[in-house]
Amino acid sequence: MSIRDSFENKQGLMGGVAILLAIVATVVIIINFSRANSSSIHHPKWMFDLNTGKLVIAPRETPSPTYSDSGVFEYGVLGEAGAVVNAIVFSCGKPTAVNEGMTIEDLREVDAQIGYLQRRINNEFEDNIVGRGGDLIATSDGVEWFGPSSPMGMQIKNDAYRPCPNGDIPLQTRP
Repeated sequence: MSIRDSFENKQGLMGGVAILLAIVATVVIIINFSRANSSSIHHPKWMFDLNTGKLVIAPRETPSPTYSDSGVFEYGVLGEAGAVVNAIVFSCGKPTAVNEGMTIEDLREVDAQIGYLQRRINNEFEDNIVGRGGDLIATSDGVEWFGPSSPMGMQIKNDAYRPCPNGDIPLQTRP
């Protein structure tokens, strides 16, 4: 039997193997994409309790501001709302050294900082500051809130990305 005869006899088998491999590859791709999308939805985020001065881990879908056991926070001209807001945390050291419950002083000890706080617009007054559906940002004290595109908002973001003492760019941490 020649190679050509052997090949012709096994064409059906080879076609079946090719179809089976294509099906397996498609299933693997679908599983990987569905895992990637679902894990990003359930990935937690950093939040900061303005009353206790501590980092909090919360599910990604938690609104900002939100209420906690520490009560409400007085946002000045913005009024009262939940004391827990999104925290964008940067590290010049080990990003994994940042933990829930840390204060601003604790963060400094591990070469990390809250770059800025972030909250959603909750009322018509806030809407006038940045436009419909936007966010407000503040420094870690949460006293004054600005639109992220405003001159002060841009300054807050620029300060958050200021290079580390060794010249490296700070890394944004995740819980």
